[in-house]
Amino acid sequence: MANRRLKIKPFIIIFADLLAFSAGIICIAVMYAAHADISVYQVGFFGYFSIISACLFAVLACVDFCAAFVIKTSTFHSSLMALSVLGCFLLAPDYIAIFPLTETEWLNTLTVLLQYCVFIFFMLVVVFFFDFSYDLKMSRRRKGFYIIACIASAAIFATLYFVKLQYIAFFLFMAVPTELTHYVSRNIDEGNFNSHTLRPMQILVSTICGFMAVNAICYSGLASYPFGMTSFYFIAVALTYAFIYFNFIRLTQKREFDNAVYRARYKDAKLEALQAQIKPHFVFNVLTSIKNLYRLDAESGDNAMDLFSRHLRARVVAANSDLIPFEKELDNVQIYIELESMRRGKDLNVVFDIEYSDFLIPALSLQPFIENAIKYGRTDEKPDGYIRISSHSVEGGVLLEIIDNGIGFDVGAIPPSSCGIRNSVERFRLLTGLSPQIESTVGEGTSIKIFYDLATLERMNENNHC
Repeated sequence: MANRRLKIKPFIIIFADLLAFSAGIICIAVMYAAHADISVYQVGFFGYFSIISACLFAVLACVDFCAAFVIKTSTFHSSLMALSVLGCFLLAPDYIAIFPLTETEWLNTLTVLLQYCVFIFFMLVVVFFFDFSYDLKMSRRRKGFYIIACIASAAIFATLYFVKLQYIAFFLFMAVPTELTHYVSRNIDEGNFNSHTLRPMQILVSTICGFMAVNAICYSGLASYPFGMTSFYFIAVALTYAFIYFNFIRLTQKREFDNAVYRARYKDAKLEALQAQIKPHFVFNVLTSIKNLYRLDAESGDNAMDLFSRHLRARVVAANSDLIPFEKELDNVQIYIELESMRRGKDLNVVFDIEYSDFLIPALSLQPFIENAIKYGRTDEKPDGYIRISSHSVEGGVLLEIIDNGIGFDVGAIPPSSCGIRNSVERFRLLTGLSPQIESTVGEGTSIKIFYDLATLERMNENNHC
């Protein structure tokens, strides 16, 4: 069912585009069929309605222009589009007829050509707006086709205007917006089509093209210009803009809410991780071991106290840091292992196989995995027990692994009280977007794999340098 809807959607959008494009032409045909008076010089109510709609859209264009300075995620594309639409509409015959201007041949010619140039500018803005805002990755050849088509259309339009055939050039130019909307619709699988802004943008383009189609037909003498037609186009475009703004504000508020939830979740996970890692019984046991060492050898006690102070200092740094260099995290792991070896009275077999270390990692995120391997994997109880920490460059990124040959455990049965591992996994997900993969076999050991893809490495390094 979902695939069927996916296939139907482009046809619905194409039908809506055709309806928006042909609405004005259909109105003219119906008026002529009904022998309605569509004289361009009917001012009256439509005149005031036209002036009010133009003023409202001018205010909308100014707001859009100011928003580009205030809203950091905004661009000037939308403002340029609004201003070019305003220019096209104000140069329409029924708007010019409102003002007491002396109608001359050269003034009409200049108005028509200027309006078409503004329309060409609008289409060029749309081309780059779609590509920039929706990341369509248009090729240079496609962009070149749009630019050449616009320039050639303007030249042909100006040439054919003097023989009242400029509508031929206009309808030839329709290959540009038609191909553009079709190209955008083909990106449905890339997620661009699902944007709540993209659909009204396609309708907006078709509406402006339909408005210019009415102008081309009427300027060619095929029909009289229906007074008030531009005003209704104005209203249609303004409503489309309003819909785009509404969705933009709604999505911005949702994004802010998601960011607030993220910050709250990260703060809770960070506090829980610190509380889980600074365990009172661990502190008491280490202090007891240091006390016993002082009784045997003052120098050994001093070394142990130095290790413990560095261990506590790492906790303070972790409370104020999100991501730290991997080499610094390895130092923290080494300190923890030495303290555990001292506390247990025997050396722990921890192997470091580090090939690549130029990346960031959540502070104190590896210690819970090492602690789990020692405490629950019981690697220290096996004659050949070991814990291996490795990082290697692999195809597509860097692979970080923590492997032990302990007794293993059931991954699906990790108790809720095991907050150390859960918090480390959650901090990795929140801070890096990565999810550590935990695999364990009872009686054989445990493997924890964290894969840094190239995009994540680049993003984290850029943020670190900011």
